[in-house]
Amino acid sequence: METPVAIRARFGHEETDLNGEVEGRPTRPAQFRVRSLNFGQHWRTPGVREVSYRLAVPVSFVADLMSRELSDYVADCIAHPDTTPLEAALRFRSWPDAEQILADPEVCGLALEWFEHDCLLAWLGDGDLGEVPGYVINTIASAERRGDAVRFAGTARAAGQPVRYQDV
Repeated sequence: METPVAIRARFGHEETDLNGEVEGRPTRPAQFRVRSLNFGQHWRTPGVREVSYRLAVPVSFVADLMSRELSDYVADCIAHPDTTPLEAALRFRSWPDAEQILADPEVCGLALEWFEHDCLLAWLGDGDLGEVPGYVINTIASAERRGDAVRFAGTARAAGQPVRYQDV
């Protein structure tokens, strides 16, 4: 399995790039990790300091990840039809590929909502923080394409304090 550092390098991202921010301060990807267990739930550890973050990742990376996962998603939709907005939009457009999805503003938003956690998890990882100060992403409030980047925003917790197992 490819590490987040290797993935970022493959997409031309230098580890010194400041393509994110926390509370308005520039940050690097190595300062972020994604909460996998209980993502989006409240923190159980008392006194956790939440911060807002913004992070940009290349559209080419999102297209690559989406391309790898899309065929399984489409196969599942065909085998087990449902009425979710993303499935309906993809079916209506005759199952477009990742590039076509990301070029269509209506479908792009629906697809980003579906794939956003996977995108951040692959781009940042969920292990130990690579740099201090560090931040563990817990929510994604928005994900939108702007030019050659997908911009994510949400909340994270500041690292550097002991937390309960569920809050890792």
